Amino acid sequence: MEIMYIYETKDSKKIQDCVIAQIKPYRYKKRKDFYEIDINIIKNIIKDCAELTQKYKKSLTKINKTNQEGGNLKYNLFLYIKY
Repeated sequence: MEIMYIYETKDSKKIQDCVIAQIKPYRYKKRKDFYEIDINIIKNIIKDCAELTQKYKKSLTKINKTNQEGGNLKYNLFLYIKY
């Protein structure tokens, strides 16, 4: 299989999860990670996921640090996702 695109990042797992969440409905075979999608669309999704990860990484780090220092918890939302 030929490598068509390389994207370097320190947040590979987060970006991978984001990309797969976007393209999962377009699986070529069920329960297999094979996709038949235009390479330019994949590049755009990777770029968008990387930007989204960076955007919230900074703000979430700041919020968690504030809470650890005795910040106000009444504005936090605790999210539970059941599959």
